[in-house]
Order: sequence, then C-alpha cells, then structure tokens
Amino acid sequence: MKYYEEYKYVSHYFLCEITGQSEQNLTACEMERGLTPEWIAPEKMLEMYAKHHDFAATDEEKRGAYLREYTALTEYFKMFIT
Repeated sequence: MKYYEEYKYVSHYFLCEITGQSEQNLTACEMERGLTPEWIAPEKMLEMYAKHHDFAATDEEKRGAYLREYTALTEYFKMFIT
C-alpha cells in the first residue's frame, strides 16, 4: 500500500491458472494507455520488473509501477525460501 498526498494506492495480487479462453474487456482508460493484459510466469515477471531503474530518467510513473511489482514479487518468492 502506498500513500500519496490525496489518495491511497492499494494493490491486490492473485495467483491463478489459465483454465480456458475468454474475450478481453478492457476499459476505455486501459485501451487509451495501451495496456495489454497477459499471463506471465512469476519468475519471468520478476526478471522484467527488476529493470525498474531503467525508467528513472525517462518515466517516473513506469519506474514506480515496476518497482511496486518487483517489491511484491520479491516478497512472494521469499515465501518459498527455506
């Protein structure tokens, strides 16, 4: 959870398995921003979001989003380390 001046950002994470196919129902905002949902293995996601620092000079919103996901995935993988 992150707090900003006038709002709070809460993320919820779910582990899922693909059981079939369906149509995508993106909101207008998601389409406008060019978002494309896809299923990605957690290990591959960790590798992708580890590059959050690459956006520091060019896109602070993307850097922050990648850092948030990287942090969550790091915590997820800690559950399996004994």
